[in-house]
Amino acid sequence: MSHNGIEACRADLQRLAHPERARKAKSYFKTPFDCLGARRPAVDALARELGTQWQNDNRMVRTICEALWQSNLHDEKWLAISLAQRLLKAYTSKDVHGVFRKWLDTCATWDHTDEICIRIVGPLALIDNSTFAEIASWRSASSKWVRRASLVSHIPAIRRGVISTTHIEPTVSTLAPERDFFIEKAIGWLLRELSKIDLAAASVILLAAGPSLSPLSWREATRARTELRNLHGIGPKGAKLVTL
Repeated sequence: MSHNGIEACRADLQRLAHPERARKAKSYFKTPFDCLGARRPAVDALARELGTQWQNDNRMVRTICEALWQSNLHDEKWLAISLAQRLLKAYTSKDVHGVFRKWLDTCATWDHTDEICIRIVGPLALIDNSTFAEIASWRSASSKWVRRASLVSHIPAIRRGVISTTHIEPTVSTLAPERDFFIEKAIGWLLRELSKIDLAAASVILLAAGPSLSPLSWREATRARTELRNLHGIGPKGAKLVTL
């Protein structure tokens, strides 16, 4: 039955293929995987439709999602993430260390990385806050996508007002000196989201990161709250921290 379910998923996804979009997607995502050119909203709609069939069969969900993730098609990996999100009850916080860390280890693009973090890992961490310690350990991973995940996975919790500063601060400080576009952008994104919820916490973490922050991270971090632009001594050229 699982084989038939996987083949049905693939057949439905193939019907969303568009050769011209596929060429553009491969270039835009810089993916090593083949692309069908399916639109992301259409993939999500397919996941909703397919998910109703297996909402009471966790084993089937896990089997199909894993098979889709192992595919060499960029779009099938999208579908795996969307199905896992919609049928998240098939997973537990322990799968952050297991299933989804393995997925992140095999990521090759920013979009798959971010979707796993925002749609799956972050929500699972909200169920069990002890998971943030596992996420924090990813900052020392050899894969830049896993290191990016150590930052982005906090964003769903931050948006819900759950702020694990004991894990966020050392992660940002550790990764701040890294000069990789995707890490720099993720630091800025995380701190920007934090500043919308807790300006004081964002300022403390920016201070801890110090002048190691890249200009890109600095610009991204301070985009939402102009108050942070008055923090000196922590960006590339500052001198002191002013009172907020």
